[in-house]
Amino acid sequence: MRLWNKNDSPVGGWKYFFEDDKGNKFASSAPTAKTLQIQVIADMKANGITPPNNIWCYIEDQICSRQPSGRCFYEDKAGDQIAKLIHKFAGGIDKAAASIGIISTLEKRARTCTTCHKRRVYLNT
Repeated sequence: MRLWNKNDSPVGGWKYFFEDDKGNKFASSAPTAKTLQIQVIADMKANGITPPNNIWCYIEDQICSRQPSGRCFYEDKAGDQIAKLIHKFAGGIDKAAASIGIISTLEKRARTCTTCHKRRVYLNT
């Protein structure tokens, strides 16, 4: 997913969360999109993680997963189109469940799935 406006601070600020191969979790934050990318790269290198060449795609996609509707858009790439379909399907299941009195959070869980975000970015590149 892509942010509509990279000049406006996203809801929750410019933050990126990542982990190493051992499961240690890290967070980077900065006042702007550009400085966040620089900070993430520095933090990854400081923790022995090699940042991917397309790190901004991962950062932007993760930030979009935390944004309300209308702040981001899907690209016409395979990863985004699959994600869009999954979110529509999961949202439909949530609505169907609600109509019979069952609470379902399938769409919310799909939105915060870290493996899904990595797959989306991989398929988009």
